[in-house]
Amino acid sequence: MQVSHYVEHNQQQSLSETFKEFQKLPAIKGIKDKIHRKEAATHGAAVKDLDTSIGTILNKLDELGIRDNTYVIFTSDNGKGLNNGKNNILRGEKWWLWEGGIRVPFMIEGPGIKPGSRSTMNIVNYDFLPTFYEIAGGNPQELSQLDGKSIMPILKQEKADSFKDRALFFHYPHLRNTTPHSAVIKGDYKLYTFYEIPEQPYLYKLTKDLGETTNLTPQMPEKAQELQKELAEYFKRVGAYLPKPNPDADQNQERFKPDKVVPTAARLNGQKLKLPGKVKAKKSQEK
Repeated sequence: MQVSHYVEHNQQQSLSETFKEFQKLPAIKGIKDKIHRKEAATHGAAVKDLDTSIGTILNKLDELGIRDNTYVIFTSDNGKGLNNGKNNILRGEKWWLWEGGIRVPFMIEGPGIKPGSRSTMNIVNYDFLPTFYEIAGGNPQELSQLDGKSIMPILKQEKADSFKDRALFFHYPHLRNTTPHSAVIKGDYKLYTFYEIPEQPYLYKLTKDLGETTNLTPQMPEKAQELQKELAEYFKRVGAYLPKPNPDADQNQERFKPDKVVPTAARLNGQKLKLPGKVKAKKSQEK
């Protein structure tokens, strides 16, 4: 069963009594800016109602006596990227392949999983299919043409060395809300190709630089070349669509600058993106 909550999305919703409860909290009442004060109460109330809803499901599993034989997963399809000011940990937001756009919470409980255990292995949502197949009694090795792999070895704290150097690929090859770009994560490292500046790969070590602020390509050109080659080979193998140069491009158009890091999660990291033709970039809703 999949339960998709929408209350904590763009149009945050909550019960009126929950919203009033958060409006009365001293920490929220102390926010001077009226708009930010309302946003904090709205966000907090939405999260509390989300938590209550999930608790209702868990209570029903207990009531039915099947909690111990049920796997429950809590996760998201993409990052959010709220405007957290100077303390913003992750760069970017939804539509970006920065960690703020693709790093999401993942919690799971169920048979064979030790309570309170934790793993730093890289997994991705397309691992669910082979994982669920194995839980249901199938052999995931029998499945073909899959991107993912069963994460049961990680969940049961068995030998999971094959996850350490597995490459995860992300592809955003078009102009919608961001600049066309692709990324590959392998182990501790993450490499980007920005198609406006394909000659300049960007390499980050996530275990040391989760905010993706320092490009390591000048210090580690061989590592950048290795991941760039792996990314290109993957695209060729799957027949990925790639952006093509625009022969009528405006030569005065400023290209995207990954080195420009803004300490908030404002759309486009504070940079305006000029889209071709009659399409216009949407203005940021965040102040």
